[in-house]
Amino acid sequence: NTASNRAPSVSGQATASSIHKNSVSDVLLFGGLTGAAGAPTTNDLWEFDSTKDEWTKFLPDNDDGARSIVRPRVRMYAASAMMGNKFYIFGGWDPMEPGSGGEFL
Repeated sequence: NTASNRAPSVSGQATASSIHKNSVSDVLLFGGLTGAAGAPTTNDLWEFDSTKDEWTKFLPDNDDGARSIVRPRVRMYAASAMMGNKFYIFGGWDPMEPGSGGEFL
């Protein structure tokens, strides 16, 4: 399930990895802050199609099970990598969830 013609509203601390499809490099983008410091953190997953110059957001699962996307809770400062056709996300933290990996002092 996807929605097009929009762009991510992430201001930073997201993770991105290059995905190669048919000799073209696109980008997957996950998580990050939705605004300035202290703004909510997201677990949105986006793909940038470099041939169309367009972002597509992967929507949450539908009840009909049309597309199953398992994703972690909200994250910022995570790392990611593509291995084959799988997108892996490592670490990061949710600043609203104590003990999830970090704290601003």
